[in-house]
Amino acid sequence: MKKALLLVALVAMGLSSVAQNKAQQKRIAEVRTLYARAMENIKADAELPETDNHLVIDLHRMMPGTGIQNKKVSCYSHEAGDEDQMYKWDMYFMRSSYNVAALQFNEEYLVDEKSQQPVFIFFVGNTYQHDGTIEKRYYFNADGTPCFLQITHKDDEGGVISKEEIKDYDGNIDALDMVRSFHDNMNMYNNVMSAGFHE
Repeated sequence: MKKALLLVALVAMGLSSVAQNKAQQKRIAEVRTLYARAMENIKADAELPETDNHLVIDLHRMMPGTGIQNKKVSCYSHEAGDEDQMYKWDMYFMRSSYNVAALQFNEEYLVDEKSQQPVFIFFVGNTYQHDGTIEKRYYFNADGTPCFLQITHKDDEGGVISKEEIKDYDGNIDALDMVRSFHDNMNMYNNVMSAGFHE
């Protein structure tokens, strides 16, 4: 009887895993479509000055202990289109690149235009753990809740060393850092874009 119950439990766990993987694969496909649309919007907006709302911050500063840091943040948005919020722009994509000493990092944020919450966060950069890079892909569900975080370590030739999928976000330092960085950049963007505009 115990063996039968154990078998039923294992089958149920397997089916749950398959369903979860299908849900994740579906979300990955949705995010890829939204990402492609954002790239098309950036290209189209650049060709039409009336719709080209973007912000670029190019920062050059001396950091204690690590030397010169170059950081560039590019943000892309559309007008909110709401007469009640005349000076409001809805971000849809943000890209950031920076260094810490000789280590290079790049981040991308795909943003839901209506909720202004993250849809997808991508991070790639050097790591102290090995000579290659670490990639982090953080997917969010359509309602803004976390879907899953995928962390991949690659060697200096691009070969995969390890791949980990995280679904328990509470207290996970990688997930917390990525969301904190998103909010830091969003706050910076909103402060700069709204500077000097008063109703």
